[in-house]
Amino acid sequence: MQEQANERGVNLSEIERLTQRAHDVSASVSLWNRWYMIAVAVTVVLAAGVFVTQFVASRRSTELSGIQDALIAEKDRISKIESKDKDGKIADANKAAGDANDRAKSAEKGAADANERAERLSLETEELRKTNLATEATIETERQKRVALAASLLPRDFFDQSVAINLLAKFPQMPVVLVYVDESEPRHAAEQIAFVFNMLRWPYSRLRVHETFINSGVTVGMGTKHSPEESAEFLRKRTEGREVSAAIVAGLQNSSIEAKEGFAAGDAEVPFNTLVVSVGLKPNREAEEALKELGNPRSRAPLTAGLPGAGNFFGSSRVSIPERAPNPPTSSKP
Repeated sequence: MQEQANERGVNLSEIERLTQRAHDVSASVSLWNRWYMIAVAVTVVLAAGVFVTQFVASRRSTELSGIQDALIAEKDRISKIESKDKDGKIADANKAAGDANDRAKSAEKGAADANERAERLSLETEELRKTNLATEATIETERQKRVALAASLLPRDFFDQSVAINLLAKFPQMPVVLVYVDESEPRHAAEQIAFVFNMLRWPYSRLRVHETFINSGVTVGMGTKHSPEESAEFLRKRTEGREVSAAIVAGLQNSSIEAKEGFAAGDAEVPFNTLVVSVGLKPNREAEEALKELGNPRSRAPLTAGLPGAGNFFGSSRVSIPERAPNPPTSSKP
């Protein structure tokens, strides 16, 4: 009995525990059902929100699409207008560029013509300059020729004798022989040369020779007369004489007197240790050149028949003139 009572008590305790467990589970189920309902309600609300949101978004998308189409259409319209405006501006710009190119071509042609004229003018100016220079040179040449011609017509002037004196002063004294044509101008030239030797105290004298042996201008050399025994001394003096001759020639040329070294007239009659200065007629090369340029208008006529040498031309020929014989003494009348 006691065992049945104990077993009944155990069963009651297990039932209560299970009942309590069932009650707890039921409460938990009720709670989660409530949360489920709440979740379902929230889900419905959210679904409704999603629907509304999707609906609004769809309408806005449709509206946006329309606006975008309108925007594209407006852009196309404006682009067409701007394109037409640009085309017009481009056409105007192209026309302006074409006009500018035409003006540029015209300017280039004008510049080319101007350059051509300037180049032609420059060439003409250069030719004129060359012509002027040539004319000036010709005038200067002619002036110099006239000065030289005028000077050639004047007597020789040993205007700077100091140069010759200084050049000869370094040489030892030697005797000098002067040979000259017995005319006024050659004699005056010889006397001016003699002045140099007089200043140096060199002994000088005149030697007369036939004038046909005296060359024009001034010739300076040494005497050649010597004996076989004097050959060595002759050669030594010959070298010294060349130096002295060169010094005299340089002094004369410094005064524009035509002079040269060489065998002077009468040197065979003068001892080898003696200087010989030959003074001939003054050369008239400038006058001769002037006559050649002018064509020498002088003409000659042949001798007429019946005269000696008939048919021949004679001019500038000379013969020597004999000395006049002294008059015979006159006899006195009784």
